[in-house]
Amino acid sequence: MHIFNECKIRDYMNTFLKFKYSTESIGCGEEENFILKFNEDIIADNDEDGEFLVGKATRYMFLLEEAYKVGYPIFDIFDSNSDFANPLLEIYDEEENQIKQDLIDTLMGEFSVLGNDNICYFSRLEILPKYRGFGIAKKVIRDNYKVFGSWCGLIVMNPFPLQFEMDEIHKLPFEKQMAFGDLEKDEELANKNLRAYYKSIGYIEVPGYNQMFLVPGYYNDKLESIDMDEPIRDLRK
Repeated sequence: MHIFNECKIRDYMNTFLKFKYSTESIGCGEEENFILKFNEDIIADNDEDGEFLVGKATRYMFLLEEAYKVGYPIFDIFDSNSDFANPLLEIYDEEENQIKQDLIDTLMGEFSVLGNDNICYFSRLEILPKYRGFGIAKKVIRDNYKVFGSWCGLIVMNPFPLQFEMDEIHKLPFEKQMAFGDLEKDEELANKNLRAYYKSIGYIEVPGYNQMFLVPGYYNDKLESIDMDEPIRDLRK
């Protein structure tokens, strides 16, 4: 399955951003029937350079409504992959078989329930060094919210500076281009800065949780203020 979104960036080079999504199977276990992995290519396109890749992102969609219908244990779904196991297990109440009520109450109001039991997990976002600082990341977040928001009741992210991942990951072909060694080397400061950035574009912090959240269907003034038609200056291949 492919989903294609495009927003025109009206600047002097008639540059476009294109967000190309594709799905990928993550395994053959029964729990994978309830997980969709979305890979995203972030592409710029203008008349002088044509199309060129400026970044990548990964999201997971957890089809919990379907799992509830057939009685499949949600805990087993979350525990099936190291990419998302710890962040999602921390927000899940296995005894009550739901996202922890105190988290939902804080995000949505006391005694609330999610409008949709499916969860979207924001796994990673990478912008190539040459294209950082142009506001591309916030447009990616806004587009992701638009694409996935109607499919789920909660969007979850575990903010982590990618420069502190295992070295093996940084040897992968795309990651080699990311110049992780040039990024902030103080992990505490890097974490603080990353959280502040995502908070500035609309992600919500909840006391007691390291994760950050978006609630589809609830008005988010910071997200809504992101202008998808705002010009991107000097974006060249």
